[in-house]
Amino acid sequence: MSGLIMIGLIALMVGTIIVMLIMRQGRKRILVAFVGFLVVIGIFNFYVVKTCGPNAKDVEIMTPQAEAISDYILKNGIPESMADIQNLPYKLESCKKATDGTNVEWCYFNVDGDKHSTRLYFLSDNYGANIYIKTYNKKSETGVFTEIKKTSDGVFEVVDYFKPYSTKNDGICNPLRM
Repeated sequence: MSGLIMIGLIALMVGTIIVMLIMRQGRKRILVAFVGFLVVIGIFNFYVVKTCGPNAKDVEIMTPQAEAISDYILKNGIPESMADIQNLPYKLESCKKATDGTNVEWCYFNVDGDKHSTRLYFLSDNYGANIYIKTYNKKSETGVFTEIKKTSDGVFEVVDYFKPYSTKNDGICNPLRM
């Protein structure tokens, strides 16, 4: 939705500038209109980034947790349970493994009364495993994603380094997917 609004603003700007050129409004008026449109587009873009992007406070909370889990995996390999990992910034609670045969474990941790989930899962491939760590806050629809890969020589390395993401898709954030 925000993309369509941005395209509309740009089209309106171009149309206005063309009409002003045809009507010979003068360079000063055209420049003022152009700068005005750029300011409006900039403010709208800032609003969309703040509204639709990941919640910065949640990213700040979740990143150290994901880093600690990935550091443990890089040094010690895949844990039996995330609850076994020592020295986490936030205590994990209610750790549960999936019962459907997949290699997935969910844990939760609370920060200031806000519940965050942490999911650790791995998929086997030719070399061993791709490990995924996802930390997510359902209320703010913000998460941090990390991928760790086991290389052919058996060493774990971080592939995707703590990428924040947002799953907001309503209102201005709606991508209009079918």
